[in-house]
Amino acid sequence: MKATLDEAIRRVERQDAYLVASAVLLEDDSNLHVAIGKVIATPRRRNPFHWAKEGREARERMIECIIANGICGHVAVHHPTARSGQERARAAVLTALIPVLINEGVDELIIEGRTQRQDQTDQATLVAALSGRPSGILTYSWGTKADRRLWLADALCGAASTYLDGSDPKWFDELREGGVVKEPLYLGGA
Repeated sequence: MKATLDEAIRRVERQDAYLVASAVLLEDDSNLHVAIGKVIATPRRRNPFHWAKEGREARERMIECIIANGICGHVAVHHPTARSGQERARAAVLTALIPVLINEGVDELIIEGRTQRQDQTDQATLVAALSGRPSGILTYSWGTKADRRLWLADALCGAASTYLDGSDPKWFDELREGGVVKEPLYLGGA
């Protein structure tokens, strides 16, 4: 089973929160690819889905797509997070999510790539998080926004962000009611 992973930073209670969301894909990739494409199916659209840049209609279609396609979501939050501590926060939430994903049956993780150096840092975190586990239990790679499956994790992050800061909890509430997510996993921060 595959999962995608994306992150967001959100201001919550006058401090930054670092969120990582994963979307566990239960559908066949080809069917899911078509369903996700319908979310932004407009003749002139060239840009990938990005929660922060989408309007209410596209967000609603993405939430409906996630629920209809049996996506299982997980969100981990590190709060508060100092600007200088974002990489440590990311390592903490990645480390917390790895056993959750493995317990879900995930054996392949696709992470939205950042810079080469940041991806190397992620790789070191993943190696440490998988230490002591059977070899090959979880493979991982990095992708770009061109991979529509990453849009699902982006949407989960976006919905969780607006839930956490209280600006628009509707989206996360819909995902919770649809059985996609539970309350985020909270990690204390500094």
